Amino acid sequence: MSQSTLPENVPGPASTEQAQVETSTEVKEASPQTQSPSVAADLRIEDEFDYKPIPVLAPVTFVLGLASLVVLVTSFGIIIGAMGAILGTICFLSSVGIRSEIGGFRMTVAGLVLCLTTTIYGSSKLAYDYSTEVPEGYQRVSFSNDIAEKGFIPKYIAGQPVNDYHPDVKALHGKKIFLKGYMYPTRQTEDITEFILAKDNGDCCFGGEPKTTDMILVKMDKADAVNFTDKKVSVAGEFLTTPNHSEGLTQVYEMKASHFAISKTAF
Repeated sequence: MSQSTLPENVPGPASTEQAQVETSTEVKEASPQTQSPSVAADLRIEDEFDYKPIPVLAPVTFVLGLASLVVLVTSFGIIIGAMGAILGTICFLSSVGIRSEIGGFRMTVAGLVLCLTTTIYGSSKLAYDYSTEVPEGYQRVSFSNDIAEKGFIPKYIAGQPVNDYHPDVKALHGKKIFLKGYMYPTRQTEDITEFILAKDNGDCCFGGEPKTTDMILVKMDKADAVNFTDKKVSVAGEFLTTPNHSEGLTQVYEMKASHFAISKTAF
C-alpha cells in the first residue's frame, strides 16, 4: 500500500506547532504586559527623574531683572537691580555645581545679567548726573543739613531775647550756592518769577505751613520765569539772609536765582 503524501505548501503538524510557538513569542515581546518587573520598575524610575525642580530664587531673580529696567526712567531701578544681583548671585553659586539636576539655571543667568547691567548703568548715570548738575562757579549746599536744621541761635539784645542766624548760615550770605527743594504751591502756575522753595514736599503736598527756616524766597528775572511743578527742583543763585514776606508766609532767607531745573538726582 503506497504512503500518502502531502502537498509541499501544506504545513505538517511539526511545522504548525513551531509556527504557533514563534507567533506566541512575538506577541509576548510586543506586549508591554509581558515585560519583566525589573524592566517596568526601571521605566518608572526614569520617568520619575525626568522632572527637574526649579529653585525659588531663579524666577525671583528674573522678575527683578525685568523690573530693574525702570532704571531708564528713575534711579529707583538701581535698588531693584542691586537686590536682584544679590539674590541672583546666591542662586547662581548654589546651582552651578548641580545645574544638570535642576531647572531654571538659564533663567537665573538671564536675570542676574539684567540686574548687574541695570545696576551698573544706573549707578554710572547717577554719578555722572550728580557730578555735572551744579553750574560752574556755584557751591553745592544741602537745604536740610546746611540751612534748615541749623535753626537760630538765641541771644539777648538790651536784655530782650532775640533769634540770630546760625554762624554757618551767616557764612553763606552773599555766596553763590546750589540747592534743591520743592516749589510751594500758589494760585499762579505759569510765568512765575517769585516763589517759595520749601525744604521737602511734606508741607507742600499736604497743605501745611513750613517753618521759617524751611523756606527760601526765590526771585528770578522775568526772562527766566518758570512754571509750577511738584517735582524736586534745583535752584542756583545768590543766597541772602534777608527777612521778607510773600504769599502770607514769613521767611528769613532769600535767593536771587539765575538757574532753575528739575532735579536730576534725589539728593
